[in-house]
Amino acid sequence: MIRAVILLTLTVLVTAGAGIGITAITGRGPNWPALLAAGGVSLLASVAGAASLQLVRGASQAAVAQAGLVATMVHLMLCATAAAVVVLGKIELGASFLYWLMAFYWMTLIVLVVVAAKAVKASPVEGSPTPGKQ
Repeated sequence: MIRAVILLTLTVLVTAGAGIGITAITGRGPNWPALLAAGGVSLLASVAGAASLQLVRGASQAAVAQAGLVATMVHLMLCATAAAVVVLGKIELGASFLYWLMAFYWMTLIVLVVVAAKAVKASPVEGSPTPGKQ
């Protein structure tokens, strides 16, 4: 879980850095409140999703695969809810919040899926014989 949180935090920071660089090249400002809000929402959503993988640690491969699906669903729903709150609540972050959120969402989703796939691969297959026992 700690490794996932570190990877997700680094992903948000690298994505923010790349986005700031792109906005500097184009001559626009990065809209700091929107960037910080979108980065925080995305990081919170991805860590909340990764928590489901922590809950099934040591379980069978099927249970870990289901937890991976739940992790991506929680990630999506929290990001979509934040976008809806900003748009429908008329919060003054502008459209740049949605653009930042989209970039952060996809990058953290990639890392979350890789973490889930590694967890599935490392978990034991239910019903398989243990090594050394026949």
